[in-house]
Amino acid sequence: MSPPARRLAPALLSLIALFPLLTACDDDDDGPEPPCVLDGDCPDGRACAVVAGADASQCVAPVYITGQVIAAEDGGGVADARVLALGVNGEAPTGVVFTDAEGRYLLPVPADRDAEGRPLSERLTLRVDAAARQPFPVPPRVALPLDLGEAIGDAEAGWAVENAATTVRLFALPPAARGVTVSGLVDHPDAGGALLLAERGDRAVSTSIVDLDGGFVLYDVPPGAVSLVGLLAGLYLPPTAVDVPEAGLAGVVLGAEPADGVVQGSVSIVNAPGGAETSLILVPDSAFDAEVVRGPAVAGLRAAPVSGGFTGYELRVYDAFGALVHSDLEVGRVTGDDTVSASWGGPLEPGMLYQFRAASFREDGEGRRYISTTEDLRGVFRAPQ
Repeated sequence: MSPPARRLAPALLSLIALFPLLTACDDDDDGPEPPCVLDGDCPDGRACAVVAGADASQCVAPVYITGQVIAAEDGGGVADARVLALGVNGEAPTGVVFTDAEGRYLLPVPADRDAEGRPLSERLTLRVDAAARQPFPVPPRVALPLDLGEAIGDAEAGWAVENAATTVRLFALPPAARGVTVSGLVDHPDAGGALLLAERGDRAVSTSIVDLDGGFVLYDVPPGAVSLVGLLAGLYLPPTAVDVPEAGLAGVVLGAEPADGVVQGSVSIVNAPGGAETSLILVPDSAFDAEVVRGPAVAGLRAAPVSGGFTGYELRVYDAFGALVHSDLEVGRVTGDDTVSASWGGPLEPGMLYQFRAASFREDGEGRRYISTTEDLRGVFRAPQ
């Protein structure tokens, strides 16, 4: 089923076409960049951005995340995959684009700039969905952070981030897990970034991130009765009952209302010399995976810093494709030192991006209970060339 026409059209350009396109602006104008409020205020595809040292936002060369979505089984491009970027707190600062016939995408990204127009460091991760394929990321796969400060280009042609983490492999769902597409709009101006869930019983059968225009697409929803519910800091999309036909459903309109609830509690921390800090996030129970202690975070529902401490650790290392390449589930408890160390001899693929993730646990008569995990955007490193 085609996505709603009002949402952003697929980006059909490759990185090869990016810089010739962006150099079409007037090279004869050597004057200062004009002030702006929105991207639409800027000519020739320029972007409106905060520039260090400037009194107002200016029109500058755009920044893109570019890459390819491929099929895990054969490496072929996946067409019409839905791509957007998420920030450190789960917010969606970008619009949505769809991949072309070869699986390529070109995602415009807002970015603050230094005085020369280069994008400042900011870490984002990708969220990718497509029909009949497992979304990315879902546990145990992880999305490695992309640093806009590593974009390649210049202040005239534009900037692009492309590396191993911008190539996303999607696994085909087994036939029994495939469903139909449900798409529509959230009728609220501030719904962008909300986590939307299609629930059946006590489990989420599909999830989506609402785009900046309020559009959403839920893939592989089983036909029949489901409830659509959404969450965002300060906003609640109350459950809406939907009967999904065999052909799928388009044009669904959801409402939203303010939310001001508060969750309070405490964290018990032991053996933390000098004190330790962590952060807490809220995850919908219907989408939480207890086996890997992971689930989709709700944008803005994060508390930090929270004082905390740990008793024992599990360590896992993932490559840029989200594949688990190493694990050590018995990293010893540490006392009297702020640093926990674990050794791994590799092998590492030269130039590949990796991320380590640690989970602390406590063991008692009821078995192993998890206390905390490292944050999603921490622990990234690149193997030497």
